[in-house]
Amino acid sequence: MANLKLRSTTSATDPGSTSVKGSALTHGEMDSNFILLQADVNSKVASASPTLTGTATIDNNGILQFNEATANGSNYVQIKSLASIASNYTLTLPPNDGDSGQVLTTDGSGVLTWTAKTTATPTQSQSGSNFTLASASNLDTNNNEIIDSNGSSVGVRFGSDINLTGQSIVTTANGDIKLQPNGTGTVELNKSLEVYGNTTEGRGIFLNNFNGAAPTAGQLFNVGLQIETKGDSSLAGQGGNFPTIVMTANDAQGAYPNLWLQRSKSNDPASPAFLSNNDIIFSFFGAAYDNNSLGFGANYYNKTCAVDFKASENHSAGNMGGKIEFRTETTGEAASATGDLRLTIDDDVEIHKNVVLHNQSGDPSTVANASHIYAKDDSSSSEVYVRDEAGNVTKISPHNTQGEWEYYSRNINTGKVVRVNMEQMIRDVEQLTGKTYIENE
Repeated sequence: MANLKLRSTTSATDPGSTSVKGSALTHGEMDSNFILLQADVNSKVASASPTLTGTATIDNNGILQFNEATANGSNYVQIKSLASIASNYTLTLPPNDGDSGQVLTTDGSGVLTWTAKTTATPTQSQSGSNFTLASASNLDTNNNEIIDSNGSSVGVRFGSDINLTGQSIVTTANGDIKLQPNGTGTVELNKSLEVYGNTTEGRGIFLNNFNGAAPTAGQLFNVGLQIETKGDSSLAGQGGNFPTIVMTANDAQGAYPNLWLQRSKSNDPASPAFLSNNDIIFSFFGAAYDNNSLGFGANYYNKTCAVDFKASENHSAGNMGGKIEFRTETTGEAASATGDLRLTIDDDVEIHKNVVLHNQSGDPSTVANASHIYAKDDSSSSEVYVRDEAGNVTKISPHNTQGEWEYYSRNINTGKVVRVNMEQMIRDVEQLTGKTYIENE
């Protein structure tokens, strides 16, 4: 409803009075120059630049609308509240217009301030509380890359923990997932690592350095799988902490655990090459602590014990011979990169050092198509014997308890046991012939 205001005939100003007129309006009073129809401020703000005091209320989820300049069209911007609000709150605007790039933030009590925008870039890191994905949440880039200001693809770096409880890190289009610590940083797994896949996708831990630099002296190889443990006094009497690789096969069709190690004599995986004679295919070696720091793997590279699997000829499609060499370091010598060769299994078995035979409790049992060389006690002296497949036993270390040379044989067919003192027999022959057959050195 509009209020009726009467203006003075001698003044151009609004008298500010809305008093009720006690008599009928005259024709002059009806002149528009002398009558103001003022809209009720509760229904419309009529003035071009009104000044309001107190609280202006927009009822019933109403809209505050800002139209663009009439000359530019009829578009507008609207501000409105939610249709349902749990409780009243007030937003207090900041004291200035802020700086370029700043964003509007709240202190949690409705006071708004301008603050610098925090952006994760390749040269910045995030710190503070953990980054957590709840059980029903995802970190989704909508199949888009994360790029830097130059448009180059970058990784995501975290300065604190990543909690992926109940969630997965997945890629699309056969994309890779790379964990690449900076500098001397490491990737630590405090629990088990489970690798799943199928026969099409493959499964496993693949380690390579096709794009890496060659290792330098005093460093660990830059490709490999290292398992390291340390002692734990709480495990006393339980065997301690053993770094262990366990492979278990449960298969009725004959599948069994395999450790399949391959080598090509080529730097290019796409163009493999045959090995040459004596090339190492792979090596098992035990390296005890050595403070000389020689070779790769500072203090641990030199071999104390080693088993080398080698090519025994120049390989080709029809020639793939192999051999196994067993090496150990000699007692009283420093560790070396090779160790001393002890045994070679090739087309033959070659023994490169002494063979020590420890006493057996008796003669061995028969093995088909085989004979035995062994040691057993003879009058408190360890002696060497041979046993053929038929069971005949012959002593081949020809000395008796007096240190004299003797011949001993037991025939399984006749049951005869022959023990001949060869020295006495030859002395008798010497007396008969007058010749000397035994020459003492």
